[in-house]
Amino acid sequence: ANAFEVSQADGTAILTVDSSTPKVTITGDTYVANGSGVIVGHTAQVAMGEVTAETQILGTTETDATLAIGLFSTTDALSPSLKFVKGGHATIGSNTTVADNEELGKIQAYGSDGSDHDTLSSEIAFNIDDDGVGAGTLGGEILLKTSGKDGTLDTAVTIDSSQNVGIGETTPTAMLHVKRLSGSGGALKLEGNHDSVGMPSVSFINNS
Repeated sequence: ANAFEVSQADGTAILTVDSSTPKVTITGDTYVANGSGVIVGHTAQVAMGEVTAETQILGTTETDATLAIGLFSTTDALSPSLKFVKGGHATIGSNTTVADNEELGKIQAYGSDGSDHDTLSSEIAFNIDDDGVGAGTLGGEILLKTSGKDGTLDTAVTIDSSQNVGIGETTPTAMLHVKRLSGSGGALKLEGNHDSVGMPSVSFINNS
């Protein structure tokens, strides 16, 4: 049976606590104040990834610690989305323009090093690559970063606003710009299976 219920003036339940399931049902929007958090799977927030995030999903199995976003629709052009939005002002909801080279969002992977959970292994960063940012125009770039064994995070691949790709080069000047910064070995290696089908090849095609 329902152990607790909060209703609107018309009798519509907006919060129901069912002790037999157990289950809490909320009908309507839920607001969590700035500075407060939501923790799933634990009793308190855990410091990790160089911050103590307000919203955390914690667990001891992959199922416990997985966030799934699902969309069920007959419209082919719709799909689930994860969106990062950055404003250039400290007021929530403001529309102040962001600047060239400003970081808009990032996906980071951390691991425990035996003393804390703040050791960064790799990162995908989404930045502005546009010195003329205006209404409806935001040139962007994507940076793929990895950490070496010395703990230094370096940019491995850059995709700029012209869709130029740099490998080892953060300011590519061609569709593919490869630069080896240090270490042994070449910048490009082609390897096949040593038979007529698997032999490596490079093709040059002029469609003009």
